[in-house]
Amino acid sequence: INILKQHTKHNNIFLTERGNKAILTALRIAKEKFPNGKILIPDQSGWLTYFQYAEKLKFDIEKLKTNYGVIDLDNLKEKDASAMIYSNPAGYYAEQPINEIYKICKENNIFVILDVSGCIGSEFYHGNFADIIVCSFGKWKPINLRYGGFISIKDNNILNKDYLENL
Repeated sequence: INILKQHTKHNNIFLTERGNKAILTALRIAKEKFPNGKILIPDQSGWLTYFQYAEKLKFDIEKLKTNYGVIDLDNLKEKDASAMIYSNPAGYYAEQPINEIYKICKENNIFVILDVSGCIGSEFYHGNFADIIVCSFGKWKPINLRYGGFISIKDNNILNKDYLENL
């Protein structure tokens, strides 16, 4: 937990049974925070459960334009949404401009969920550029435990113990 706190720069770290559980929990927190909100999901890259879980939670989903998975910053600037989920690196190969993405999102009041399953422990991410971080420790990931993951939450005010008790 202490090593994850150092990497994420978040004090609220919770281990999960699976990376998918971290994603679902993050989306549930976003849905609670924005009950009628729209979520942005990149049109390429990311994990298949981003769309599945967002649909299950009845988010209004809008695809975000990318260039081979890398988020198009001009397209992001045009978006009116409550939340966004994306992965870095895009497709496990292309670094996202996370600081620019986060700056645009904060200027537009967009809550940011960042999936770092492909870059945990590297210089490709920093917790100051996400409200929630999710990660999988599954097979072929940088942390290859073959199971588990984590969710980290930047702001103490959005902690929901009901969601976090069942991780």
